[in-house]
Amino acid sequence: MGKNYFLSTLPANAQLVLLSVFLTSIGNGMQTMAMSLLLYQATGSIASFGIVIIFETILNALLQLLAGSMVDRGNPKVICIICDLIRGIILCTVGILLFSLPNINVLLWAFLLSFCINIFTPFYRSATFVIGPTVANGSDLTKYNSFYSNLLQTGILMGTGIAGPLIQYYGPYIAIIGNGVSFLLATIAIFLAKIPVVEQRGWTKSKLVPEFIEDWKEILKILKNDKSIVLHNMLCSGDFLVVSFINLSLPLIVTHFYHNNFIWLSILEISFAVGAIAMSYFTVYLINKIKLLNIAIIGIFLEGLLLLVLAFNQYSYLIIVCFLLIGAINNISLTVYMSSLQQRCQGAIKGRISTIRQLFLSMSTLVLIPLVSKAYNYSLSLGLVISALICILFCTVAFVFSRPAHFGGQLLTKKTEKMTH
Repeated sequence: MGKNYFLSTLPANAQLVLLSVFLTSIGNGMQTMAMSLLLYQATGSIASFGIVIIFETILNALLQLLAGSMVDRGNPKVICIICDLIRGIILCTVGILLFSLPNINVLLWAFLLSFCINIFTPFYRSATFVIGPTVANGSDLTKYNSFYSNLLQTGILMGTGIAGPLIQYYGPYIAIIGNGVSFLLATIAIFLAKIPVVEQRGWTKSKLVPEFIEDWKEILKILKNDKSIVLHNMLCSGDFLVVSFINLSLPLIVTHFYHNNFIWLSILEISFAVGAIAMSYFTVYLINKIKLLNIAIIGIFLEGLLLLVLAFNQYSYLIIVCFLLIGAINNISLTVYMSSLQQRCQGAIKGRISTIRQLFLSMSTLVLIPLVSKAYNYSLSLGLVISALICILFCTVAFVFSRPAHFGGQLLTKKTEKMTH
């Protein structure tokens, strides 16, 4: 393969952006564990953490439209810096406050903290989507996206691992402060990165609402004229859903195969991450050898097939192999969809296209995750079979609409119209 497939060969600015993403992911992993423990200790129920997650999802969805428009009109680097800096300050301040005042209302502060942090998440997510193609071009963008998804997962795993000893010896508040520090370090990393300025139209203070409406009328016109990009955004949800399906199955797999030894929970999560990381070094090579559409179609099909293997599997060691393979295939499939979506967008529309992608993912999650959860409540095998069938449905849609009678080879590659103002 050669050294071209290693992270170190990416441009220095791309490495700094990835470092920023990695640092925030470590902090998020720490906070997830800390918040779940804090809320459980305060309420005696894990349901309170679920309520916070639902609250975060709704908040993100409401802000996503504004985020996409602001990123396209503004400077994505500045937006990332502001988001990381403010989140870092808030987390450190609240963590110190909770640590200093033991009688404080933890549930109230958990919701306030969730609100303050997640109000910036849609803006950060859209900004990093726009930044990718500016710091990495061509095959570098493919490699960048491959490592981007890996570092998100690896960072969360590392954060969870770091949080355990911190919480054990110093309490959950230290983990929240640690997350704040990670955001502040991420601010420095993104500040040091030299990111080319994309098209900036800015805002007219007296016309904020009309310009916001005009932005989305423009995107709706693009989507109306090019149905393939609508389908492309929808298909992007498939690989993200696979990760959710896997996470839902983990407690049942550990209970059924590993006798409630939850060390295996970490082992299986690490297996998935190792598979994804290993694939990163081969992603560019495989994409150069295999057509994008073929990878996109075969990838989600193989993920579904492996979920079926898990559904009817009787051997505990085979589960680790399946998790490794699903992690690897998920990585390359997700990289293909994300890179091609970034590359097909012309002009300052990537922020809003990222919003469309996130909205499709939110809708898919709201519809499919409850269905799969109910299936898992009935049995592990049924949940895995339903998950596999959903993957095969995504594969079928991609296959049918990639035929010449529909979009053909342009399903993932047709360029959008350049913006004219």
